[in-house]
Amino acid sequence: TVETSVTEVRPEAGVPAGTWQMREYARVQITDTGCGMSAEVLARLNEPFFTTKEPGRGTGLGMTAIRRSLQEHGGWLGIESKEGVGSTFSVYLPLAREESPAAGAGGLASDSPVLSPLVLMVVEDTQMRRLGEKVLRKMGCQVLPAENTEQGVQLWSQNRELLQLAVLPFKNSSTRTGGDLVRLIQEGTPALNLILCGPKEEAPGEADLARKSRMRFIEMPFSVPDLARSVSELLPACRFERPGQV
Repeated sequence: TVETSVTEVRPEAGVPAGTWQMREYARVQITDTGCGMSAEVLARLNEPFFTTKEPGRGTGLGMTAIRRSLQEHGGWLGIESKEGVGSTFSVYLPLAREESPAAGAGGLASDSPVLSPLVLMVVEDTQMRRLGEKVLRKMGCQVLPAENTEQGVQLWSQNRELLQLAVLPFKNSSTRTGGDLVRLIQEGTPALNLILCGPKEEAPGEADLARKSRMRFIEMPFSVPDLARSVSELLPACRFERPGQV
């Protein structure tokens, strides 16, 4: 069943910390009488890549994308479920105001939620990929890791509207070359920030990089300071206090 209503949500309603404010919200509640979810599954719903589907049938990113989309509009998702009974999903979205004095010209209101940047990282070498993940997470980013360009293309196509940065191979040994991957992503998401990784001798010319303010190049194998510096240049809100340590 689907129900809609207007509600003035209060803190005791279980609203996530930091998102609540006194105002009216549109609420859409969807209730089913399916198998429901166990407490263990409910506790892991916010984990990226968590899925109860069989391998190859789901990425575990659907809930992350839904929550992020709602947060970008000042809303959130509430979930109640009981195993063997069913589930209720409640979508809350703030009703539009006639005026928004807290918002600057063309900007977001000052009480808009601050979201962690979503970063795609395509690195074939396992140790370098894990190192990069650690650095990015310490800088406050959410990471979508891919061990080859085919996985990278899949994750990019599924999350292209949410991504803020992609760390890509400039050239590699996969079926799809790094150059092809870079061109595909540049053409499909021209505003996306890019960090290209590769041998020093294959680096783009300085003139090319200068013309593309959203692009950086770091030599492979990359160092923690080089990666952290490039990320903070493209995403100024992301900082690493001790770039020499992970």
